Amino acid sequence: MTPLFEGRVFSASNVARGKPHPDIFLHAAEKIAVSPHDCIIIEDSAGGVLAGRAAGATVIGLLAAGHICDGHADALKNAGAHYLASDYRAVEAIIRDLLAA
Repeated sequence: MTPLFEGRVFSASNVARGKPHPDIFLHAAEKIAVSPHDCIIIEDSAGGVLAGRAAGATVIGLLAAGHICDGHADALKNAGAHYLASDYRAVEAIIRDLLAA
């Protein structure tokens, strides 16, 4: 699996401003030569959702992490998540539907 990610892993250290600014997502899209509008971002934080939306991407709010507590789904939705996924199977289903559209 690692070769699939080679040269495609980015972090806040690659950009001047972190989330909620869209810089990391814009940087990643540029590096892989894809329009941000053609990207799907999976985020578990409201700041990340805001950054993804500001980049112009489709954002899936992920509710599967251990730090998720009551009200987190509302926080991600209020930040602008296009979709919410309770686990990675739900993420897969959302992405399959998006690709089929």
